[in-house]
Amino acid sequence: MSAFSISINSDCSTDANFRAWITVITNIMATAWVQTSDTGQINLLTVTHPLSIGNVQGYQIWRMNDSLQSTTPCYLKLEYGASTSSSATYPGIWVSVGTGTDGAGNLTGSNGIRIGLSSSAGNTGGTIKGSIDINRVCMYVFYGNVNTQMLICVERTHNTSGSDTSTGIMCFLNSYVSNTTSFSCIPSVVTTSQAAWNFAMPASLTSNAWGTNIYTFPIRTWGQGETSPSNQLFVHYPSDITALNLIPITTWEGTTRTFLPVGSPYAALGYGTTVAQQAFAIRYE
Repeated sequence: MSAFSISINSDCSTDANFRAWITVITNIMATAWVQTSDTGQINLLTVTHPLSIGNVQGYQIWRMNDSLQSTTPCYLKLEYGASTSSSATYPGIWVSVGTGTDGAGNLTGSNGIRIGLSSSAGNTGGTIKGSIDINRVCMYVFYGNVNTQMLICVERTHNTSGSDTSTGIMCFLNSYVSNTTSFSCIPSVVTTSQAAWNFAMPASLTSNAWGTNIYTFPIRTWGQGETSPSNQLFVHYPSDITALNLIPITTWEGTTRTFLPVGSPYAALGYGTTVAQQAFAIRYE
């Protein structure tokens, strides 16, 4: 397991700046996942920056590197380009998850829907925070400005002990433009993307603390993924935990893990909630 926090500028206005943040993401992914041999993948030395809103300049395909990959494969396709917002200088990333690839850059088998994540600002400082292992990744790109932040979280389904299962793949995404989406990629069954994450919080706008305990709320995908909460994300009330304070927390699987509270998202994550009453934390170990 490995946590990371790397400073990088969220900018597509020059070839150098565009290549720089893609290179950071590439280096993070390469620490634990395996890049496939699909033809036509982005060349970090020669790719040029986008000139139009929504332009995609290239892609990469990564696969998990755990023991379940041979029986329940997971492929993550990342496409890099310009935001679909108001300027080609703002970054954009398109995310797809599937169970196979044709060798030419197309996901095959049971595929999730292609989701675009976009910033509404550029040329601002930020960091890429999160953690990665051979069977998961939780990456918060351009953290520091709500208008640039993009979350990519992919993991396997889990049993009640928190161990991975072969039921399927869960994906949680968030950005300025796409607001919130989640889907499950299950072998032979694909749950379509939803406009909000699946979690429940009590009707409160202030706190859910009781003594020294802070209650957190597990996040699930919809459909078949409802039985399996994420072990890389949880939701909490903003007033209960200070953003950027590392906290070891005993999760609902009974395992003590370290999480990094990252504060409120740009838009509401769950149905019936508002930004004021929710924040989330990412796994950071």
